[in-house]
Amino acid sequence: ESEKRPKIWLDGEKLDIENETCYVKKVEIGRPCSFTKISTGIVTEINIYSVTDRKALLLPLYSTYFAPNCIFSKPSAGGVLPKVSLPLSRFMHGSNEVNITFAALINPRSYHLTVQENTNFVCEWNTKGLIRGNRDFCQLKFRNDNKVAWFNGTFHKKN
Repeated sequence: ESEKRPKIWLDGEKLDIENETCYVKKVEIGRPCSFTKISTGIVTEINIYSVTDRKALLLPLYSTYFAPNCIFSKPSAGGVLPKVSLPLSRFMHGSNEVNITFAALINPRSYHLTVQENTNFVCEWNTKGLIRGNRDFCQLKFRNDNKVAWFNGTFHKKN
């Protein structure tokens, strides 16, 4: 079962869960924390004592960015720009569609970006251009001397 547990990273450091407690570098950072096996996979519960000095909690397919007082730290190349990549919740208030804007700081000479819906690739790009996805939908716009890549797309709720 342990090999199926997701790898979790907090600010680039591996987060371990043992005895319902979260640890980073063997220092307790929160509790209760747990992995619970259910029929469709594993549910991960993480409670961190304080996120004031934290930047990001990363799990496969999901990321949580911490922004005390809504002040986002500047990412390095390859990092997401969460301030402009909002909303982070889909289909609120019964809406059937949501417009997603995504921006990432990139190295213009070497980058690889993807937009995924669940585990399906919607768009994928690298320095040569679009690798997979619909050319009309998967449009990247570049700003700041091609160091920031922006994607904007409308996603529709599936019935």
